[in-house]
Amino acid sequence: VLPAAFGLRTGLADYVVFQNRLPRALSALLSGALFGLSGALYQRLVRNPLATPDIVGISAGGGAGAVTVLILVPGLPLGVPFAAVLGAFALVAAIHALSWRQGVDTYRLVLVGIGLSAVCGAYTNYLFTVADQHSIAVAMRWLVGSVNNASWEGVLTLGPALAVCGAG
Repeated sequence: VLPAAFGLRTGLADYVVFQNRLPRALSALLSGALFGLSGALYQRLVRNPLATPDIVGISAGGGAGAVTVLILVPGLPLGVPFAAVLGAFALVAAIHALSWRQGVDTYRLVLVGIGLSAVCGAYTNYLFTVADQHSIAVAMRWLVGSVNNASWEGVLTLGPALAVCGAG
């Protein structure tokens, strides 16, 4: 493995390092950096250290959108990513609308976000009660995430995304 890591191509070790382990490690690293960046940007945007996307509920909105498609219309092509983004944006709009009272108070925004996050969690749990076992397994895998099937294509997607978002 060490010779392959230093660029000396050696068959199976080369495959393990460059086709299996390295894409997984880089995907995990870049994904973690993007998650951290999203939290830092959102905290900066609303000027509240408690306002991270997972606490305010944006992650729950995305998860609810994705689980809706995975369980109710599982064969929809490209439906899961679009539903997740749509669910996250819908929850952001709802949080800001419900937090608005002659301006947005960041403490009110956090409290409303926590409440709507609980609503999205309850909705997702409801969908799990009406779904079959296979759909639940697929949805849980999507919600939790995995780098099991990580590839260089994913790394080549995450790298520029981190560069663009980091510049922003």
